[in-house]
Amino acid sequence: MAFSLSEMVAGASKAASEVGSIFKNPAQAGTNSISSTQLGIDYLMAQVIIADPTYVPPTYPNPDPVGPPFISLSQHITGSVASITSAIYEKTLNVAQDLKIALIASDHQQAAKAIDAITSKNLAAMPNQIAVKFPDVTATQNTVMDTAFTPLTGAAPHMDAAAATMAAEFNNIGFMVPFFTAMNAIPGVIQMTTGEALLKYIGNTTDKTLIDAAFISCSTSLDFIIGLKTAFSNTGTHTTTMATGFSTIVDGAKAAMATATSIIGGNQLVSMLSSPNPFVKSVLGNVIDTSTIDLGAIDLKNAVESNKISLPAGEALVLSAKGSTADAETVSDKMVPAVNIVAPVNASYVPYTIAEINEFSRLTTVQLGRAVVAHQAAAEWAQTNLEDWKVSTGYRATKVRAGWTEQAPFGTTTDPVILEEWRILLTECRRRFAEYKAGPGEARTIAYTKHDEMSNEWAARSKYGKYPYTYQESIGTPLNPSDKTTHLDTTK
Repeated sequence: MAFSLSEMVAGASKAASEVGSIFKNPAQAGTNSISSTQLGIDYLMAQVIIADPTYVPPTYPNPDPVGPPFISLSQHITGSVASITSAIYEKTLNVAQDLKIALIASDHQQAAKAIDAITSKNLAAMPNQIAVKFPDVTATQNTVMDTAFTPLTGAAPHMDAAAATMAAEFNNIGFMVPFFTAMNAIPGVIQMTTGEALLKYIGNTTDKTLIDAAFISCSTSLDFIIGLKTAFSNTGTHTTTMATGFSTIVDGAKAAMATATSIIGGNQLVSMLSSPNPFVKSVLGNVIDTSTIDLGAIDLKNAVESNKISLPAGEALVLSAKGSTADAETVSDKMVPAVNIVAPVNASYVPYTIAEINEFSRLTTVQLGRAVVAHQAAAEWAQTNLEDWKVSTGYRATKVRAGWTEQAPFGTTTDPVILEEWRILLTECRRRFAEYKAGPGEARTIAYTKHDEMSNEWAARSKYGKYPYTYQESIGTPLNPSDKTTHLDTTK
């Protein structure tokens, strides 16, 4: 069932496992496969312990400081899957904010390449501005963005591979052949050839009488028992590899986001090199090697207008739509002034420091937390005061008896007793719903609306500086009054 817009906004703050969430766990299939494998392994290990009471199952360091220092293989698998799911959930909650950072950083990179192409008179190096805004569906994505979101885009193959590797330890080869033969001889069993199918069948079969018999028939084989012990140890190794491998993916994503943030910060610093503020000039004069600075590239518009830079191919560049999903007939023949490709750095552009941008990010995240709390409070109120109340009063049954329709909400039955009973319940329900809308429902809406506004404002101030709205309007970007929020800074 499709959600309404308000439901989608609310669902964007819920984990994939929660009711009403718009998210899914990208690694759910792999997680399910590992869970099936785990159930079968638990059974086989219990049987090995019965067959060999001297057997000491493998143990692993417990990452949780609260609890025993070592945990079992089953706990190791469960904990590793949980840590991956937790990392995916954390990344999912921040995906909107992280995507904005990555996109802004990508914009800065493309803008820098465009200016470099203009100042060096190298049109071949000019990024296709149409393709930048409308990338071809087959185009390779920005490397920083790919790496930054691998915990989401790469979670499925990572978990699928781990599940397959674990199950392969129990495939129908070597020491496992006798057990497969015995299992496949059970009446009604579909012939199994893979460890995944075997473990899934064992784990999902409630009555294990026949499975027990099949195991006992093989348990006298020393090779079979030794082989299982080795498979258990190997499974533990695969589990560790799965967990550490995903940690590496997460670390890479964090590093990529740090790179994206540094690109934004670098752009802001370079933009300040043309600042007329004497204090800024004084500070930067002491730390910047001026021999490395090309002021023409920093302030392209003024450099062109003062003839310090002569544009290649005259005053305009023809932008090709090659590789773009845009309409080639309407855009490829447009002559676009080169100075308009990159927004000019003018007096209204005053960049923020990295510390200030990070503080905006923190404040936006705090507001999201408040919105989540407000949502939970609203949901609890509605459950107790509306849904539970409806159950306790027989609301729905009375509604049916009264013959409710959208055109006749107070009922269509001719029984006056039922009509009166329904009128009382409907009136009370409307009162309660009005109370919800004016109270917890309104608080929830306000909290989420403020978060959305703060998120958009954060993006605007990161990209356009301390006067983002004045700056955008100065370069011809139309804005609505509702766009000009000042939750993070009162300057406009």
